[in-house]
Amino acid sequence: MQFNKTTTISIGRNTKPIFESLEKIRPAHMSYSLMLALAVEEYVQNHDGQNSKITEFDSLAISTKFPLVMASVDKWNICVESLSNDEILKLQDRVAQITNLVRKEVSKRV
Repeated sequence: MQFNKTTTISIGRNTKPIFESLEKIRPAHMSYSLMLALAVEEYVQNHDGQNSKITEFDSLAISTKFPLVMASVDKWNICVESLSNDEILKLQDRVAQITNLVRKEVSKRV
């Protein structure tokens, strides 16, 4: 893709709600193109190859279901309360896996 002074993107039926939600949170003093660039920058920083990649998600519902690990506890509380029984068990297993990884690393370092 070549980026000139102006680059056009298509906004179809599936992407329109996404761009509309970005518009809702855009500060009034910020251009839409800058807001879009900041959203892309945040995504790239959070998915830099060491973190999850967009191709690792089966669907949009999965990719947006869980907050980032370091999100506020309030966001996690809302998320956990909304999970189905199956989802909460899967989350519990993943949290245990992460806890074990962190515990091993801490014991190496301390």
